Amino acid sequence: IAISLLASSLTLTPGTLSARLSEDRSYLLVHALNETDPDTLIATIKQRYERPLKEIFESC
Repeated sequence: IAISLLASSLTLTPGTLSARLSEDRSYLLVHALNETDPDTLIATIKQRYERPLKEIFESC
């Protein structure tokens, strides 16, 4: 469920689209329109979306 929420959140964010989840569910391919630095985008996603979702689902 957590990965689905992450993918949905990213798709709802202007300028980004979750394009594919790997078969082993270890990575999510994200298409970003206006981002020139992939490392910055990854760091932002981890801080803004992934970390809060991990906190929510690890506490269950």
